[in-house]
Amino acid sequence: MELMLIFLAQEPVTPRDSAIMWTAVAKDYMLKENYEKVIENTRRALKHDSTYTTAYLIMAKAFLHMDMPDSAISIYELMVKKFPDKPEGYQGLGYVYGVIKKEYDKAIEYYKKALELDPTNEDILFGLAKVYEEAGKPGEARTLYEALIKKYPEELKFYIAYAKFLYEIGDYKAASDIIEKAYQMDSTNVDIWKLGYKINGDYYKKLKKENPESPDVVKYAKRTIKYLEKLYEKEPDNFKYAYDLADAYVVAGMGKKAIALLKKLAEQKNHSSIYIKLGYVYNEHLRDLTNAEKMYKKALELAKQEGSAKNISFIYVNLGDIYYDRATALRKKKKYCKAYKVYDTAIAYYNKALTEGEIPSESLKRYVLKKKEVTKKYRQIAWRKCNNID
Repeated sequence: MELMLIFLAQEPVTPRDSAIMWTAVAKDYMLKENYEKVIENTRRALKHDSTYTTAYLIMAKAFLHMDMPDSAISIYELMVKKFPDKPEGYQGLGYVYGVIKKEYDKAIEYYKKALELDPTNEDILFGLAKVYEEAGKPGEARTLYEALIKKYPEELKFYIAYAKFLYEIGDYKAASDIIEKAYQMDSTNVDIWKLGYKINGDYYKKLKKENPESPDVVKYAKRTIKYLEKLYEKEPDNFKYAYDLADAYVVAGMGKKAIALLKKLAEQKNHSSIYIKLGYVYNEHLRDLTNAEKMYKKALELAKQEGSAKNISFIYVNLGDIYYDRATALRKKKKYCKAYKVYDTAIAYYNKALTEGEIPSESLKRYVLKKKEVTKKYRQIAWRKCNNID
């Protein structure tokens, strides 16, 4: 605002200067969400210079914020009439008819015209592609992207936009291949890293759920690792990157790297969530129950210091699961007297999860209650076998 006052104190020397000044005032009101004032000041701007397109665009945007799409359409139609060789009016009409009014044929017509006038504009391209998608015509969107990539093979933004589109329609494989091409063109682009991580991370998890034995699970986990390593190197304090990288390492058969990564992180942060993740990797991925228990107990110690009731409950649940698995293994080996005592420990941990912390979700609470009942059932079976009752 201080800069604005300085600007206002200066006497404009041309109509364009005045238009710019009043549009700047309108932008300030836009930030304050005072849309009536936005419209008032853009009208002032246009009285000084009716060719200043930025003022039209801001006015139309204000009308959209006020849920007045027909007024916005009037502004865009005026732009098309006054500036038939500029794409902004057509693009605005494409947006309103496509996103708000759902009149897809009109939207496509306007977006196509805008793209003719500015064929390398990513926003127009993506707008048209989204309309095709919403209209149930993803094939036309693919054709559009592929034609543009063929025509402008060095335009990185088209590869990125195409990968985003493919990801959004659920074609992860094609999206992964396109983002790989983008990465080959520019391996330093952070947006590519983030998109590559998102696409490949979601894809390998989907494949793992559908068919854990598929070799593609490892293939796309490794692609995820490539992008995540760069992101984590750039943001070493980002826990999510570290945790997702650890998961991808394990899926790709690099369990030792996962443990090393998390232990290094623990040296830097010493937080309960890190030891929870270590316990998870040892337990769920490496099936090393001894080390998993050590990590969870360290996490429990820290969670109590941190006062994290949700983490405390979650840790107790996992400790319960570890002892349940141990007891089940003993029962299957017919070591019933040991098994029922270990089941008792599992039940005690499930009880602690319910009473000493704070269960973070209803679904987890249901899981604990169900697991506790199952544990009691098998505990009784083992106890009866131990005492030769059956």
